[in-house]
Amino acid sequence: MTRALEDVARELGALLRRLKGLHAEVTAVAGVRLELPAFAVLTTLELEGAQRPSSLADTLDLDLSTVSRQLSALEREGRVLRQRDADDHRAQIVELSPAGRDVLSLIRRTRVERLSARLPDWSEGELAAFVVRVPQIPYDPCVGRQVAVHLERQTRGSGVADQEGRYRQPKRNSQHVER
Repeated sequence: MTRALEDVARELGALLRRLKGLHAEVTAVAGVRLELPAFAVLTTLELEGAQRPSSLADTLDLDLSTVSRQLSALEREGRVLRQRDADDHRAQIVELSPAGRDVLSLIRRTRVERLSARLPDWSEGELAAFVVRVPQIPYDPCVGRQVAVHLERQTRGSGVADQEGRYRQPKRNSQHVER
């Protein structure tokens, strides 16, 4: 690996830590309690509209259990609304509530204020260049899942991955008794 790529890898890790710290700072200053996955759920609902929890999980590349947990908390806080799917009454649709929109607006305003304080020396050109470069960092959720499945197999032993790359333990023969 070249030295430049080692530097990029190190700085990407540092950037992730900084972004988590920035989120904690922004939510504290705004007086809002909101975990990063919940923020991602709200943002996705704002951008893509009402949808099933399973669609949210796929879009966010999160486990359905994680999304369900976040949705339950967001619903208790009045930030999302649930309703039955008109096409399939067994399924539910979640959507952003007015309170959820208000929280997103407050967080965005606070984030801009905090970034302005943290980046006072950045010119408009530097900010624009950053906005152009960040999306150029490749991301492929399928590759991420394949790596996660491989690592999980190494730590859990044998198992199989389904078509979406989720790890599944092999079914045990219920009649088989080990002695």
